[in-house]
Amino acid sequence: MLMMSAVLAMMAQSPAPAVAANCPYAIVMGGPRDPKVPVYRSPSIAARKVGRLKPGSAVYICGENRGWFWVHYKDGRYSCRAGGNGLDGRAASTCANGWLPKSRIYLVSR
Repeated sequence: MLMMSAVLAMMAQSPAPAVAANCPYAIVMGGPRDPKVPVYRSPSIAARKVGRLKPGSAVYICGENRGWFWVHYKDGRYSCRAGGNGLDGRAASTCANGWLPKSRIYLVSR
């Protein structure tokens, strides 16, 4: 019973925001010493890393929290079916997702 309460409490604190109706297209930026940019589970550099993206990778911004963007992207088994200049929020479940610092994002479309 105690274990179930802990699991439910963790689920209630999910870091994922509601997905926007249309998520604009953006590009991941990196520096000369950054072969890959880490994607975090929650908006904090202390959070667990859930992925890594090469500079120049396409992402879709579907939310934000202070200095962080909630992004969706294509990765491995996730196809991330986007069309036009952005990602329809209804198709977000086809993408991998996580948090990136705003300083690592170049917004291409709104």
